[in-house]
Amino acid sequence: VNYKTKNGQTSSDEVVFAELTSNLKMGDYLQYKNETMLITQLKENEFPKCYEFTTTTCNTKFTITRYQTGTWDDDGNVIVPEGDNPIASDFYCSTIFESFEFKVGTGQVGIVPTNQISATCQYNTDTGNIVIGDTFIWMKQTYRVISLNYEQLDISELYGLLSFNAEKVISDAT
Repeated sequence: VNYKTKNGQTSSDEVVFAELTSNLKMGDYLQYKNETMLITQLKENEFPKCYEFTTTTCNTKFTITRYQTGTWDDDGNVIVPEGDNPIASDFYCSTIFESFEFKVGTGQVGIVPTNQISATCQYNTDTGNIVIGDTFIWMKQTYRVISLNYEQLDISELYGLLSFNAEKVISDAT
């Protein structure tokens, strides 16, 4: 869902107010206007005394996986199956799909596809396990995490926002 801002730009940001006694914090999810919103900014207002949250609409759900070799106990029972195993399952993200960029190279100038996605989600015990090289599927395409940004975590590093970039995995298989 997109909202028009005062300058006419399209944005999915929404401002929400809450009482100071609320336990909401940056990185929490809200159900608001039939949408799942992610709190991306928080400030305390003097008048009226309340919290002011900036939220963004979550437009995707991802399950991040990691290839793991199989692990068995002494009796031959599978502890961890071999293959892509979930690291963080079915979590909401606010995602920007970066489709093209202007590039200049030797003998070539133009707009080329980037095949990248930028996503922001709640940092928690599951999403905190995501590492560079983990993968997920979106629109029947596999993407690999290429960078992680932890700069919007609380000083306790227990909550906040995790941002990551992923790049489409291009296969030579025919």
